[in-house]
Amino acid sequence: MRVSDQIKALLSMKGKRVSDLAAFFQIKPQSMSNKVSRNNWTADELLKVAECCGCRVAFIFSDGQCIYLSNDGDNEQQKSPDA
Repeated sequence: MRVSDQIKALLSMKGKRVSDLAAFFQIKPQSMSNKVSRNNWTADELLKVAECCGCRVAFIFSDGQCIYLSNDGDNEQQKSPDA
């Protein structure tokens, strides 16, 4: 699944539209639609999408450890609750 498809699914789960994301990014809805169509996202933009949707971006390892990413560079590492 393309990243843009996952972002659209996330927006849907949160009751938001691409135009809401455009407003959060402070760009025109057409510009955001073009970005979604191009499927061209930087890590910083993904963090901003997560912020807009009230969630976080993480790397989750097979052993349950997580590294949560943040815009301020203060990434948080967390161990699995069963570890």
